[in-house]
Amino acid sequence: MTARCAFVDVDETLVAQVTLFSLLLFDGAERGAGEQARAHLAGLRSLRARGEPRSVTNRAYYRWWRGRSIAEVAAVGRRWFARQLSEGDFFHEAVLADLAERTADGTAIVLVSGSFAPALDPIAGHIGASVVLCTDLESSAGRYTGVVRATMLGPDKARAVAAYARAHGADLGRSVAYGDHVSDAPMLDLVGERVVVGEGMPGYPATRSIRPGVSEPVDR
Repeated sequence: MTARCAFVDVDETLVAQVTLFSLLLFDGAERGAGEQARAHLAGLRSLRARGEPRSVTNRAYYRWWRGRSIAEVAAVGRRWFARQLSEGDFFHEAVLADLAERTADGTAIVLVSGSFAPALDPIAGHIGASVVLCTDLESSAGRYTGVVRATMLGPDKARAVAAYARAHGADLGRSVAYGDHVSDAPMLDLVGERVVVGEGMPGYPATRSIRPGVSEPVDR
């Protein structure tokens, strides 16, 4: 049987926040570097205010993790995720419920995000996602270098989804994709069912929409 997949953007689609920012602030607070973490985010916002594209700010973000052990950052991600769950209002529950209905018929969940594995792997494990397609970071001797080898933004998501479908026999025409922002449109355009979460894609020809009850506004 040809596989049917649900390709799911994460930030502000599956969850009600931007995982990269939340994880960075958590890490800064844990290490007594909260001021530095806030300054790093302020620098990213300044780049966006100057008109730099998301690909530039995304690469600048990952410099925060330069020199850190991959295993250590993965552990930070697990502690961060446990904190988010304990505080509540992390997931968009309407999206979770929709996905739960789909997995009942064998649909495989694939997370597709500009975030990275330490933030995404705990989420994937919690919801039963089979695969994570995300930003790929360079490492050396078990530590992050702060260099991005491959982003997962906008058209990157569409290319990754198409490659995954070819490699695993997924039928894109029978598959579904979830997104919240116009940058997700190339991915959504590949599949038979397009679900828009929130109100960030006005005029997009979605198959249907989900309006979460709780959503936090963030800088993009």
